[in-house]
Amino acid sequence: MKIYDISLEIKKDTPVWKNKDGKRPKFIITAQYNKNKMNESRIDMDLHTGTHADAYFHMLAKGKKIDQIS
Repeated sequence: MKIYDISLEIKKDTPVWKNKDGKRPKFIITAQYNKNKMNESRIDMDLHTGTHADAYFHMLAKGKKIDQIS
């Protein structure tokens, strides 16, 4: 089977649902260690950011969750 990766890169200006700022990914530097010139970062984002698959549960009250779909 051949698989094509169509994933979009996650970045600050990745398109989000209804262009809502609250759904935009946030890249945060949480710590800086100048002695070793290292940074620690985190990404805060909505689970619906970028390329993804929704389970039926997302739209249907009795829909299957992603781990219930074969």
